[in-house]
Amino acid sequence: MAGNKIDFSPDSYLEKLSQENKPELQFQAESREEWYLWRQKLKLKIAELLGGLPQSFRVTELKILEKSEFKTYSRIRIAYQVEGYLKIPAYLLIPDQNAEHSVSAAAAIEFLNNLKQ
Repeated sequence: MAGNKIDFSPDSYLEKLSQENKPELQFQAESREEWYLWRQKLKLKIAELLGGLPQSFRVTELKILEKSEFKTYSRIRIAYQVEGYLKIPAYLLIPDQNAEHSVSAAAAIEFLNNLKQ
């Protein structure tokens, strides 16, 4: 037995395991099409891990929190409640109808504000 070194370190085992492991959804896209396919697979995997997502939902409450007017658009901060339990803050951007390049409205869910609180 002399000269035989036994490695009892779980660190070396985990290091070897991580080097040999290739994550199923590792990002390797090199084009927009590859990115889109990867994104679809990732969304399906997340939904699977969450136990599935509802096929539809109903907004049960909507509140206007503030409204700001700018030169070419209005910004409305809203909060809406889904199915009576999930409250979601968002911004609704509405372009000025008289603007030279008027486009449709856009909504953006506000995640960063919740992280600050």
